[in-house]
Amino acid sequence: MDLVFDGIPSLLGDFVIQISVILVLGGCLATLVGRSLLRRSNSSAGNYVSTTFLPKIWNSAGRPSSNKLEHRDVLGQLSDRLPSADPTGREQDPTIVDLLSQIVDVNATLHTRLENAEGTLENQAEEISTYKSEARTDVLTGLANRRVFEELLRHRVNAWQRDQTPVFVLLVDIDYFKRFNDSYGHQAGDEVLTQVAQLLRESMSEDDLVSRIGGEEFAVIIDGDCLQSALQSAEYARREIEQANFIYKNQHLHVTVSIGVADSQATENKSALVKRADIALYMSKSTGRNNVHWHNGKRSILFAPRQATVDPASGFSTTGVAALTETKDFSTVCNELRQRLVAVASEEC
Repeated sequence: MDLVFDGIPSLLGDFVIQISVILVLGGCLATLVGRSLLRRSNSSAGNYVSTTFLPKIWNSAGRPSSNKLEHRDVLGQLSDRLPSADPTGREQDPTIVDLLSQIVDVNATLHTRLENAEGTLENQAEEISTYKSEARTDVLTGLANRRVFEELLRHRVNAWQRDQTPVFVLLVDIDYFKRFNDSYGHQAGDEVLTQVAQLLRESMSEDDLVSRIGGEEFAVIIDGDCLQSALQSAEYARREIEQANFIYKNQHLHVTVSIGVADSQATENKSALVKRADIALYMSKSTGRNNVHWHNGKRSILFAPRQATVDPASGFSTTGVAALTETKDFSTVCNELRQRLVAVASEEC
């Protein structure tokens, strides 16, 4: 791609030089014709053309011939012959007619080369557009690639540090994907990657960035200001993928995903934010996979929302409260439930 970009200034320079040559030759042509007409009607005017404009033609033809290697020899020869033409204009000098014919031929050649140069420029412009698109798009899934993810995340974290606009990052990993590829083949794996990418895209809002950052791993930057909404989007995507029926060569295939979520913290850079999302993802995978964990800045918390209910005694909505699925002692369960209730209550939209 660098070669394509580096070649553009050179090609444009040649393009400009060719235009300059044509303008010079056009001036030569006009001057010679004018000389011929004036010579017939007025001998003093003819002398003026001969003595004043012929040297200008020679100088003008000489300058581009020294810059444009392809035409230097031809135009140099013409330039050398112009001073030998009859300077008085009293005779119909055949040298002028011959030079005029040759200049017209060279002009036609340059015109053809200009048309070819224009075609080359158009082709290179199309290639550059394609390269730019490929440089920012994952070829298999059509999602944004890691480069776009990194750029937007850097911008969003800067906005967070400047005006406290929240940033939410989701890391999504297909469970046991290597085993899946070994069982069904890489073509089936590619088909599942493509369909999982589509489900992720459909599960998020239009303003969210969904990207494939490598292998079976995806990343999402949520556009919003509510942690609860980000967690619900992650859980919705997880459930949609879990329930999806992927068909490949008459085979019905199923996969699940593990998801880690992190929200921006004070004085935190993008690397620290992604690291916490990765820690939450690791916790999701190490606790049975096919679940969502959120890292609150200190530890990872399982997110498994139930249907909305209201405690008649306290009036507190339990929507989004994580259900504990691991077998733990009663004291640990109570402490974790208390922490999750406090976290969810503080993040209610």
